[in-house]
Amino acid sequence: MNQIIVDAIKGIIIGGVTATVGYIKSSPTEKIDWLKAVPTVAIGLVVGGIAGVLKVDMITATDYAAAYGATAFINSAWSYINKKWISPSSKNPKK
Repeated sequence: MNQIIVDAIKGIIIGGVTATVGYIKSSPTEKIDWLKAVPTVAIGLVVGGIAGVLKVDMITATDYAAAYGATAFINSAWSYINKKWISPSSKNPKK
């Protein structure tokens, strides 16, 4: 049981670092919008955790995450959080 947790933590760390570096490298400007990076890094964390627990490579773990809807869920959840609390429209200010 402890080894599964250790493997998951290792995978989460590696996935988070990989996603962050990938986002930074693909960013067209030197100024990085970290709010836009959140879903990418979150997906990297989930995929890394899957890879660590199942002892598979990141590509296979990405396929698993997509097949189970994890990536779509993370993107949808972040979109909702961003619209609702982080960047609410000026038409509907928070009271």
